[in-house]
Amino acid sequence: MGANFLYILFYTACVSLFLGCASPEEKARDYNNQVVDAVTDASLSVEKFESSLVNQKDIQASYDDAKKHLQTNLERLNDMGDYQGDTLLVNPAKRVLQVYDKLMNNEYNTLRAFHLLPSAEISFAITDSCKVLRMFVQNESTFVQQDFENAQQSFADRYGLDLQ
Repeated sequence: MGANFLYILFYTACVSLFLGCASPEEKARDYNNQVVDAVTDASLSVEKFESSLVNQKDIQASYDDAKKHLQTNLERLNDMGDYQGDTLLVNPAKRVLQVYDKLMNNEYNTLRAFHLLPSAEISFAITDSCKVLRMFVQNESTFVQQDFENAQQSFADRYGLDLQ
């Protein structure tokens, strides 16, 4: 219980003091960054899965990884909660992950199954279905991402943040 314990205690006190002294803008910026990090991490895992479909490589592993990242980041957002009673940013962020999760369970799951078929079993109907599913996924993703970006800008305006 020597010097290491005292160092940890001192460090914890300094961090607590620093966070307590942070300006409202710094606190809002930190919250925004944490929310964006969660959405970005989940989105990147979904993009990695999409890439696996194109490359026909590690499709199942990428699918499982994306599902895991979505759940982990949704839990992360739930644990963060709102910002001082304001759900303006966190609720649209949760919707992004919920929509991606729904897409993973339905459309992406079907695409995964199609891409795992042996080439001899791929028909025009399957190819056409893949195109329709991809368009649907694109539309859903674009809509929910735009909603989140609008919410982020509103959050930034409300708390005096400069988004870059």
